[in-house]
Amino acid sequence: MLHRAETLRESLDALLDPEGGFRWQLAGGRAGRAWVDQSLSGAWDRWISASEQGRLGMERILTRPDGTPKPAFGPLPRLSSPVAHPDIDAMVEATALARRSAVFDAYDRGVASDPPPHVRAELRRLRAACNGAYFAAMARQHDAEWVSFTPQGEASADAAGRSMLRISGHLVGTAVDAPAAVFAQVLHATRPEQEAFARSGRRRHLLALVYKAGVVTSARGMWEDARTLVRSVVLAALAVLIAVPGLDDGSGWLPWSIFGLSIAVAIPWDAPASLRSMLPSRLDASLSVSSG
Repeated sequence: MLHRAETLRESLDALLDPEGGFRWQLAGGRAGRAWVDQSLSGAWDRWISASEQGRLGMERILTRPDGTPKPAFGPLPRLSSPVAHPDIDAMVEATALARRSAVFDAYDRGVASDPPPHVRAELRRLRAACNGAYFAAMARQHDAEWVSFTPQGEASADAAGRSMLRISGHLVGTAVDAPAAVFAQVLHATRPEQEAFARSGRRRHLLALVYKAGVVTSARGMWEDARTLVRSVVLAALAVLIAVPGLDDGSGWLPWSIFGLSIAVAIPWDAPASLRSMLPSRLDASLSVSSG
């Protein structure tokens, strides 16, 4: 957690001081506390409490933990666009100012002018590209990695020099909604994959990490297991009936042995084990649920 003052609470109080000159970009450029609702204030209080209890790693925004100064922020690239339109030109010029607020202001003015759909799409692309470059520069300044999730259909915020990995939307939903205990479980379960990726930085190790996180956060229901089991048996049976001669007339033990072995190999044995655990003889506790 980065902070400017001695503590996170002091840093936030300084930013919320209406006389301090700081304007909150995500609050429409407003200053002070008037725009902060109870939900946001409560969330901030929880972060501040965690920092005061020592549960968050704290770091000054311009100084490394060893006391050495961090590198300067930036530089941000000047963007360009193949689309000729006054609103696009104004936004490209805004990127030359190296201030994200100027780019967002140009975007808001461009959208407010009700441009054609292709111009609106290009405005979104430019804003996403500027945002991506901004966060990538911030990550470099603080010796960190910037990880972004882009929902399907939205403009990507990936900056130049970054690689993009397609992942399941399930993981994005988990990252948004999951409680702390789920994150702790994922971190523990994916430790080998994290260490491998930290050592190599290779894409295949990142893919293994994403896959393991998806497995850890996915849980199949009883009926899903049953459908998987039946589907596997049926597909294996059809494949063997087509490929192995002698099964259609029932002659010989070898074809039927191959048939049985193929079915055994094709069955996902974790599914029968899970289903067997739900047999009445295996259930040794009771749950009482009101029917109304």
